[in-house]
Amino acid sequence: MARGTRDLIESTGELRAALLAYKKACEAMFRAVEPGQPAISTLETMECLKIREHREAVTEAMAEFEAARHRVRLELVTAAQDEGRNLSDVARALGVSRQLTSRLGIEAKGKKREGEQRLTASGSSSGGQRAESRCAPADGRTRHPGVLSAARSTAPGSLRATTQPPKPAPVSRAP
Repeated sequence: MARGTRDLIESTGELRAALLAYKKACEAMFRAVEPGQPAISTLETMECLKIREHREAVTEAMAEFEAARHRVRLELVTAAQDEGRNLSDVARALGVSRQLTSRLGIEAKGKKREGEQRLTASGSSSGGQRAESRCAPADGRTRHPGVLSAARSTAPGSLRATTQPPKPAPVSRAP
């Protein structure tokens, strides 16, 4: 858990630096743009100040931060479950909803199971085959924790997660 926490702290610092650089670029743009100027000069100023690059750096830093935070939450939920804590206690301690904690618990169990299956698969060739065939569908699709198998099925008459929304009722117009 220490490694995940170090990664989170590092990504927080990187996000902060990216946000500060973006803020400085936006402030410089604000000072450079005079009221009543045409939009094209504002766009040219933005290009000179490399606003796009700063925005992309912020977006990338935010994604890295979110991934690091997610890994730490997974580690905390796993540790709490191993200690026998219930999801409500874990949710309260993390300051998140019980539903999010439940999803994290399902994901953590899936990752734990995958790790155990990899260990089993590396231990013996025949045992590894059975473990692999139980965790992955024969057609090569990956399973997603928390998603019902029927929702991914392509059999006729089965449920589909990508069904189209119902069509709206026709609107009648008065003559």
